[in-house]
Amino acid sequence: MHFAFGRAFMGFWQAPDKRLIWFAGLPTDTPPGPAELAQVPAAEWLARLRELYAGHVPGEQLLRHTGPDELMVVGRMDRMPSVPHWHRGRMVLVGDAVHAPSSSSGQGASLAIESAVELARCLRDLPTPDEAFAAYEALRRPRVEAIGLNAAAVNKVKAGKSEHAPAFPAPEEMFRPLRFHRIEWEEKVKAGMTPRRARLEVVGASPGLLPTTRASNRPAPAARRADRAGAEPASP
Repeated sequence: MHFAFGRAFMGFWQAPDKRLIWFAGLPTDTPPGPAELAQVPAAEWLARLRELYAGHVPGEQLLRHTGPDELMVVGRMDRMPSVPHWHRGRMVLVGDAVHAPSSSSGQGASLAIESAVELARCLRDLPTPDEAFAAYEALRRPRVEAIGLNAAAVNKVKAGKSEHAPAFPAPEEMFRPLRFHRIEWEEKVKAGMTPRRARLEVVGASPGLLPTTRASNRPAPAARRADRAGAEPASP
């Protein structure tokens, strides 16, 4: 998959049948709902995209070879806000039920697996569910919320709403906090334990913090959709 920035963002990749599939977003302050989206003909969406991406490489050429019947308008996709309570009594939430990140983070499944492992550690080492759930939340909340904020900052850049130009550090610096997460399974969990922390450079925004990372997490498979804060995604 390839990503191209400019006045607006576009992603594209080649399908097995050699077709080029792309996705893009139309920045807007008031994203329309599904009913409003359906009232606008595909030809009009395509005309708006062609105007926005005029002179964009390779957006202009991709749109020139796209017809209205090939366009799929999917609307805005929102990131789940921070959940104030992860557990109550003997019930605890894990994965997307409590920390669903923007799909542009590519981290949803990875974060869910990490949380399940950390929850198992806490239940193994602490004497009561209340203590185990509290430790689990303390260990996981900083990482999942930092990844969510990072994805939101990336979405602003992709929607053309960031005050900063996209910044791309070396790959090892860009992906280390996300892709190299390590859970110390043999380490005993104690009440009040907090995660180790490492710097995370947020693209087009101020630096954030993430727990230290080491093990590989693969991004989610590409889909024919766009996730843009304040954008109307569209794809063929």
